[in-house]
Amino acid sequence: MEEAAKNSRHTIAVLTQKRVDSDWSQFEVLITTAIDPIGRLQRLMPLLQENCEIPERLKFRSYADFRSPDEQTWQHLPRSVGDVAAG
Repeated sequence: MEEAAKNSRHTIAVLTQKRVDSDWSQFEVLITTAIDPIGRLQRLMPLLQENCEIPERLKFRSYADFRSPDEQTWQHLPRSVGDVAAG
């Protein structure tokens, strides 16, 4: 997991209550945050998929709201990711 985080340009953190409560998901977020602590490189991209308690460590970051995705939703992701995901 650590190697994948180091070698990836972006890590998408899908936010559902089950994922937020998962120890493995928390670990993935911690690894990615350690690589880019203030989010300058936008390596960690939270994606809200359902209503859930957003962890404190992610509240200060912008996130894409995919609870009801539409054309505007893709604009919240960096262009490189949005192009791949939307295409």
